[in-house]
Amino acid sequence: MNNAHHAYWHILDRATNMLNKDTDWEAVVQFCHKVNRDLEGPQTAIRLLVHKIHSPQERESLLALTVGCIFMLYLIDIVFVTYC
Repeated sequence: MNNAHHAYWHILDRATNMLNKDTDWEAVVQFCHKVNRDLEGPQTAIRLLVHKIHSPQERESLLALTVGCIFMLYLIDIVFVTYC
């Protein structure tokens, strides 16, 4: 795993930590900003999110779905603002 993937993984681990009682919105927003800054960010993010969503741990999987939904809304907002 290269350094870029490691940085994504670290943030995503914080956002999907099963010990979180609530969604770690700071980690979710940080993940989205990181994706937006990197040219290959969206591809990397989707690959890592798919891995987390397939987790056998239900809580981790649900938190990953939450991050994925927010990530998609974030991307839609960027596209809408950019092209409209």
